[in-house]
Amino acid sequence: MTRLRDLARRSDVRLMAFFAAVFALSMAVVGALVLWGVGLSLERQLQAHVESDLAQLLGDYRDDGLEELRHDIRERIEANPSSRLRYVLINPAGRAIFDPVRYADRDGWQAAQTADGRELLLFCTALEAGYRLCVGADRGPAQEMTQALSRMLLTVFFVTLAVGVGGGTVVSRRFLRRVERLKRVAQAIGEESLSLRIPIGREQDAFAQLAATINQMLDRIERLMSEVRQVSTNIAHDLRTPLGRLRQKLERMQALPLPAEAATLADAALTELDQILGLFGSLLRLAEIESGNAALNREWIEVGPLLQELDELYQPIVQDKGQTLALEIPAPVRVLADRRLLVQLLVNLLENAIGHTGPGTPIRLGAHQQGARTLLWVADAGPGIPAPERARVTQPFYRLDRGRSSPGHGLGLSLVAAIAARHGASIELADAHPGLRVTVAFAEPTASAGPLDPFDSRRPRHPR
Repeated sequence: MTRLRDLARRSDVRLMAFFAAVFALSMAVVGALVLWGVGLSLERQLQAHVESDLAQLLGDYRDDGLEELRHDIRERIEANPSSRLRYVLINPAGRAIFDPVRYADRDGWQAAQTADGRELLLFCTALEAGYRLCVGADRGPAQEMTQALSRMLLTVFFVTLAVGVGGGTVVSRRFLRRVERLKRVAQAIGEESLSLRIPIGREQDAFAQLAATINQMLDRIERLMSEVRQVSTNIAHDLRTPLGRLRQKLERMQALPLPAEAATLADAALTELDQILGLFGSLLRLAEIESGNAALNREWIEVGPLLQELDELYQPIVQDKGQTLALEIPAPVRVLADRRLLVQLLVNLLENAIGHTGPGTPIRLGAHQQGARTLLWVADAGPGIPAPERARVTQPFYRLDRGRSSPGHGLGLSLVAAIAARHGASIELADAHPGLRVTVAFAEPTASAGPLDPFDSRRPRHPR
């Protein structure tokens, strides 16, 4: 039942079913009309045959009387005993002669039967002196013809239905193949880069017009996004220099003999200024990574030694906060990446876990191989991130703290996501029961894949 429901939800199946239903309904209506028309035509032919013969018999009766009528009927029966009309002559006493027919005792058209059960179309008319004459035609040949036509139309119906299903399948698949192509490109644009475009074929149809319209829209969106990104980058770049000078002046002012209150204010100002400079630095790094202007210097990196270096570096920091940091590397793991960016990715994940968890919280850093993928992950037992928010926290400046009272700018996971995307890796945020587990999955490149990034300045270096 589940499989049937899944099939019923598919657009190609529904479109094919629609075509088949249209074909079937059309053939059913046409078949019914043909059968009705043929049956009516055969009925009228039988009536015309009966009326013609009856007119001849009545003409002879009026000219020569009852005996001549009997004589004419005998001649007709003897001349063609098998394929002929049926005749009944009824005297005033109700006795019938000639053909044994079961009929109704009334004039006009009626359905009757012979003694052997064959159906007749019978017409009865009154004669003089209480006599009545009935002439009937066998409906059997007409019924056999109608039945043969019904069988033929039924065969044509099933053949047409099969053609309709096949044609509907071909048309729907051809139609939906183009829809699926649009869908795949749209998904790739949403997941990878706004620089992708929908290919436009030679056919100048509605799909080509739609693709051209979407491409124009994407051009406009990409241009606007680039302008917004450039504005924020320019602001960060232009403000770093005067802020740096301001920091130098504050440092020189600290060297002077100041009252205690002024020295405290200078220290606080330096702290705030360092946070601002850190924000601008993060913005510039994010813009540099997302723009792809800097070439990736990929090389095969042994993950174990790199994680051990980070573990040694951050042990004093986590101990000062009353936290613990554990390293988990079950087997040797390597990854093809830019070392500088990979370190930045792991540092951001570690600092995110350290900064958003309290004293006594265990933090784990690890890596392992899963099929053709290399997984690097950081997990903590802190408050975690609610499932509905996980897709948003990788956006720049997005924070769970709506009041922004806690330290940070909301760029840590944005940088992680940008570095992962630049390497063709995926990032997943999951529940660590309790806490948060952030996993970055690097796909192992194949030998025939060529350069892994369009901005690579050189081929990946494999270890000897």
